[in-house]
Amino acid sequence: MMTHPGGGRSERVLGIVVGGVLAAMVAGCSVVVDLSGLADGASPGEGGQGPGGASGVGGAGGTGASGTGSGDPSSSGSAGGGGSGGMGTGSDGCPTGRGPTMVRVDIAPEYCIDSTEVTMAQYLEFVDASVFDTSILGEQQQDPLCAWNVSLEPPSNFTTYWDKLDDEDSQINDPVRYVDWCDAKAYCAWAGKRLCGARAGGALPSTAMVDSIESQWFHACSRGDTRTYPFGEVPAGSGNAPSGHCVDGRPNDSSYGGLYNTTEPVGSFTACEGGFDGIFDMSGNVSEWVDACDITTADPMPGEPGADDLCPVQGGMYGFLANATFCGFIQKWRRDAFGPAVGFRCCSP
Repeated sequence: MMTHPGGGRSERVLGIVVGGVLAAMVAGCSVVVDLSGLADGASPGEGGQGPGGASGVGGAGGTGASGTGSGDPSSSGSAGGGGSGGMGTGSDGCPTGRGPTMVRVDIAPEYCIDSTEVTMAQYLEFVDASVFDTSILGEQQQDPLCAWNVSLEPPSNFTTYWDKLDDEDSQINDPVRYVDWCDAKAYCAWAGKRLCGARAGGALPSTAMVDSIESQWFHACSRGDTRTYPFGEVPAGSGNAPSGHCVDGRPNDSSYGGLYNTTEPVGSFTACEGGFDGIFDMSGNVSEWVDACDITTADPMPGEPGADDLCPVQGGMYGFLANATFCGFIQKWRRDAFGPAVGFRCCSP
């Protein structure tokens, strides 16, 4: 349990994954979730199967997003509609034109956040763009600690689901997966946004990942630290979060381990809305990269500075039981790691 200086909750729910086991304190009770077997090629805190990729091309334009808010944690924003054209800025100040439409949160310091996770289709536009614009993998888009990142795609043996774009197994509108931190950071820069970090701008201190005063991602998920889950709280007397609100490991006898073990199209679980109106899937589906890395001073990988830094993913994932998909859920992955249940969304400014 952690006392949170800026929020309305007297109890903090925080999970940290170390060595494949989630240890969480929920209302004073210990919850342990075994994560082994969920990452086909990446282990939390230890890296993955190697570096991912880096950048891409322009997406479709949009008309911008409109938001409303009264300046308190109960205010909300609503996403605007898409459109055609290039990159631009909506009437509310949120970037438009590439990636998901954004929701503006009008609570100072104001910010915009993608209404959904970045999809496979949106990420492939970025990959295609990099073929024609070599600057995407250069200093214009890449973080200085990602100079080693020379590809936007993982090795071919990890991209089989990318090839299923036109059949019944298509995941083109599901969250993009198997992308490392540098890929996510470069995509957001290409889209005229940034990987979600500090509300005041820039990277978030790694000690502030569950601080709604400082963190864009946690503030949006928890509705200003007033909710444990983006959709609300555990129903009184039940002891468990409602399964199926979000893309979690809801029971299914026909799938692996008796649980659903796959992503779903973004925004398709309408009950998984929140913390603020118009934002979807901050719990479950895939965990999301956040700009709050622990910088490693030593360089055990000569020529690849930054690759072994530990960076957080938040929000739980599709293979977890609902109780483990709370806003304070955190895993630490290497910057160059990637896996089947990690994606991202972007913020601005």
